[in-house]
Amino acid sequence: MNTSENPLTPSLTQPSLSRFEDAESCSEIERMAAALMPAREVALLIGMTPEETGLFIYNLKNDINTPLSIAYKKGRLDTKLKLRKKVVDFALKGSPAAQPLADSYLQENDYL
Repeated sequence: MNTSENPLTPSLTQPSLSRFEDAESCSEIERMAAALMPAREVALLIGMTPEETGLFIYNLKNDINTPLSIAYKKGRLDTKLKLRKKVVDFALKGSPAAQPLADSYLQENDYL
């Protein structure tokens, strides 16, 4: 019996995320990531199988730039930017809680 005929035999094919790479799915992933949803929950909400979820997480952890991982990273970074802007704004207005955090932003040197 060929294994492809037996529904109890696991598939040996590699999972693919191509069915989620349309503009609508990427936009939905970006929106959920901007709300700081964990990647596993995003995957569940858009209907990924466990195998697809594993591939999605693998791509994120290993910085593999696919349309889905880019959308997820972009959503999170958009929120990070908004939060940083607020912190800087509060620090400039004299917030004692925001000033040390804004100071730590000044110490970052990502471009070197």
